[in-house]
Amino acid sequence: MEAPGAPASQGTAAPAAEGEEAAALAKEGEGLYAQHCASCHQANGQGLPGVFPPLAGNPNLKDKAYHIKVVLEGLQNQPITVNGQTYQGVMPSFAQLSDREIAAILTYERTAWGNDFGPVTEAEVKAAR
Repeated sequence: MEAPGAPASQGTAAPAAEGEEAAALAKEGEGLYAQHCASCHQANGQGLPGVFPPLAGNPNLKDKAYHIKVVLEGLQNQPITVNGQTYQGVMPSFAQLSDREIAAILTYERTAWGNDFGPVTEAEVKAAR
């Protein structure tokens, strides 16, 4: 029983706030994705067959640490397989972007086009640097 005058339980407030932050981050990431990623991975996340892998439906995005690492470090002639197709992973590093910008882009990628892999936080990107 709560003491008189005590604030009401906030059991659902924190998850709601986290959801709102993730939604705001994804919205920010949509614009950053268009600016930095869509030229290769396409606006619809489908990539270019045999050249640039799709991000839509890409099971590799489930591995948050790997996803962050690829964006921070890029890929240089490292083969990756997505949905049975192998791509010769050549991607520049985007380490010049801020932790927030990378978190926003990755949150967008992990939640757009039917992906349901959850958000990435600035703290997770910072820790990976």
